[in-house]
Amino acid sequence: MRARVLRGPGVFMKPWHLRLSVDGRHPMFPTEARRRAALHALARVARGEIAIFCLVDDHLHVVLYCGSAAATIRARAISRTVRRLAAVPLEATHLRAVESRRHMHWLLKYVLEQPGHHGLSTHPALWTGGCFADLAGARVLPGLGLRIAQALPRFRLSEACRLVGLGEDDLRPPPPERVRALGAVRVVAAAAAVLAADPKLTGRGAPEATARPLAGYVGRRAGIAHDELAWALRRSDRQLRRAARTRPDPRLERALQVRLALEEVAGERRGP
Repeated sequence: MRARVLRGPGVFMKPWHLRLSVDGRHPMFPTEARRRAALHALARVARGEIAIFCLVDDHLHVVLYCGSAAATIRARAISRTVRRLAAVPLEATHLRAVESRRHMHWLLKYVLEQPGHHGLSTHPALWTGGCFADLAGARVLPGLGLRIAQALPRFRLSEACRLVGLGEDDLRPPPPERVRALGAVRVVAAAAAVLAADPKLTGRGAPEATARPLAGYVGRRAGIAHDELAWALRRSDRQLRRAARTRPDPRLERALQVRLALEEVAGERRGP
């Protein structure tokens, strides 16, 4: 079967599989903070042309959706960026065309199951380097905009859920009383994960600056005590009250709710 190709003005669009591997199988990004920073860099240089991706301990898979010339340019940019940020040297970059819809379906399964294949202790739905959270709306990386609908026109979220051992009902936001029971620390950590911010939220970058008021707003709406949120966020009472008065982007609010739902159903499971 030949790949489904969309025609533009002189451009043939199709998926391309990029793979970057570590020389010696050492961890590419050995800490959570470095993995999150790498994801922001990946989204920035890919310029909205990623369909799916997964960064595991010793390699990175990215499926691009673009023309052949753009695929080469993006592959070079991603390779340069990852090599600059990685903790260890990388092997040669591999880029190949995805030749059929069947191949693309196989890649979706392969990419989403990567954390399990590598024996990582985190459930594939929660693994920072995976794209399931982005597909499910549980993370918002500026500039990412996954093009899975172009690479696989018949894609349904239920398919991705099934591949990581979940159902779509598992993405249902928890009620306010459950969020309140989870507590300030859980809400703050989930907000950091939604923005791929530094886990300690001590930085001054845009992800941290957005995650703090997001956690404060959602926590207060759920009835979490003000002083608990201030302590978890390391914010003064005045800072927290000022931030909590402004409602965040509804997409971020929803993403935090979905992230908490995923943590509830997948947090104690290793994999599907």
